[in-house]
Amino acid sequence: MDMSNPNNTLNLHLLVQNDVYNKINNIHRDIILSYNVILVNVDNLQISEFHKYFNIHSNLDKTTRDGFWHFCTERFLSIYDYVLLNNLTNIIHIEYDNLIFIDLSKII
Repeated sequence: MDMSNPNNTLNLHLLVQNDVYNKINNIHRDIILSYNVILVNVDNLQISEFHKYFNIHSNLDKTTRDGFWHFCTERFLSIYDYVLLNNLTNIIHIEYDNLIFIDLSKII
């Protein structure tokens, strides 16, 4: 499969936390540039009122396994915040541990 982005038809936004952002930006900068990836540090995002409400009122456990379930859910709110702030449409969310065997430009 051709992993290129012909004519920049797809915009790939990679949202990561600060520690990962720094590693990717420093070590893999050439890959980020060659594939026109928009690298985003989610720790610097302005969070929505809904996101703030979730952090205050969520009943998800914030202690067990360092708040695993809370943070697993909160990441979707980070995506939501980013989409709102950037007026994005036609979004496909992909977990990095999934393989894609189709041309995404054909389904967007």
